[in-house]
Amino acid sequence: MRELRLDERHPDKQFIKFRRTRGEFTIGKNVFAQLSLAFPTKLVCSGLRELEWLSSHHWLPALRHFLSPTLTKIKIFTTPPDDPLQIPLPAIPALPGSYLQSLELTFYPADDEPFGNSTSLTILQCGAFLERLETSAQLSEAAVSHLLGLRHLRTLRTRSDPPSHLGLPSSDIFPSLETLVLDNRVGRRWLFFLEAAQESGSTNGDLRTPVAGMKATLTRLFCRGWGGITVDPAFVSSLCIFQKLTRVFVDSSCSKKNGCTFLLTDDDVKKLAGALPSVTSLRLGVPCSANRCHTTALSLYTLSTHCPGLDYLEIHFNTTELSHVLDRLFKGPQYTTVRSHPRCPLRYLGVGDTPISSRDLDSVVIYFPRMFHELQGFRGSYGIGWPEASRKIQTTYDIISRILPDTFLIKP
Repeated sequence: MRELRLDERHPDKQFIKFRRTRGEFTIGKNVFAQLSLAFPTKLVCSGLRELEWLSSHHWLPALRHFLSPTLTKIKIFTTPPDDPLQIPLPAIPALPGSYLQSLELTFYPADDEPFGNSTSLTILQCGAFLERLETSAQLSEAAVSHLLGLRHLRTLRTRSDPPSHLGLPSSDIFPSLETLVLDNRVGRRWLFFLEAAQESGSTNGDLRTPVAGMKATLTRLFCRGWGGITVDPAFVSSLCIFQKLTRVFVDSSCSKKNGCTFLLTDDDVKKLAGALPSVTSLRLGVPCSANRCHTTALSLYTLSTHCPGLDYLEIHFNTTELSHVLDRLFKGPQYTTVRSHPRCPLRYLGVGDTPISSRDLDSVVIYFPRMFHELQGFRGSYGIGWPEASRKIQTTYDIISRILPDTFLIKP
């Protein structure tokens, strides 16, 4: 048997599923209990390659029966304990890390110290084979520093802080990383750490640019989790060093307590658009209803013309003088020189809670399709007016696509 899956989502069923073509077992918890009793101290499957463990804390001590030294893929997901005040919680046993290619550990509560210690010990054993790591554990600084230099690590999700110092040549930081998923609590610290590493390497005269590997390989960056993350010029500066990014997703919401966390200007967005020409999906927080940001519709136009592959966009823009801004943009002499420039293939613009006045509705219907030639509507929580604008734009889009099918670009 090469693959084993424990799944407690159907607690009343006893079942064993066996796929001969893949050598895969799926076992229910009652069958698992019988196996655990039959093999109290030994490995049940000494040659196991893949282990998926979807379980409550109750079964964690028995996990050791399935920790084959040949494991290449481990996924452990524990459901929250019935009694959150139960102390102590069972710890995850130290996992074999020598041949691991994929490790995914989600544990509740995530800040449990024994869980963080056992996960850190496992990571310190991982080496040339590890390609993917996703964990909710609070890792030790030694474990995080070890991750920085893994040569084949392509996907990393972490909620741990970056190390306090580099500890290795700056050019060797995440040399193959493609996807980086950061908890909002540590997102800015990680990005500033990576930016500082670049500046440090340049100062030291390192001919290989620091984080050179990341600069050439990182294509997806996500900041997720509870709480807001401030999107300001310093944040944009750190993003701009990764010019191969295709997806940037910042899951941040403004609040009445902390106010609007989006602090960019049109010039900042222009800098970002120029640095990320390959971006196809861009979300810089959920647009709020405060309408106090300093970006305008000009930022939308900048992104449309500078990022030709952009098909998803959600960004703050101020609508206080929306009609005036649009008139100045599309009736001014500067528009004449760029009116023939190609636009991105965006179909639906994310507006979140952005407010819109009824007096600006006609300008939106007229000018927004000039910014996004394939625009069909808006998505979000919707302020008053956006649904009506979507209906009118969709009607116009449908009419033009029927009348001019050969000249009107329609993407499938």
